[in-house]
Amino acid sequence: MNIEEMRQYIRHPTEIPIQCKTPHGQLNDNPVVRNVSKSGLCFTSGTKIEAKSNIEVTIPFLGTQIEI
Repeated sequence: MNIEEMRQYIRHPTEIPIQCKTPHGQLNDNPVVRNVSKSGLCFTSGTKIEAKSNIEVTIPFLGTQIEI
């Protein structure tokens, strides 16, 4: 692995169900966060999202919602 292939921040694996909204509407395919780092998060979804799209992520948390 060379320096260009290394990530700047450590990624922490997880599995957190989220709600996600794009400019085209709510994703209804149960997206899940797969890893988090200081620079962001990675989630899977069956819906194609264009690069550089603005998205709203909500993490349901014990009856409260955390919005990012």
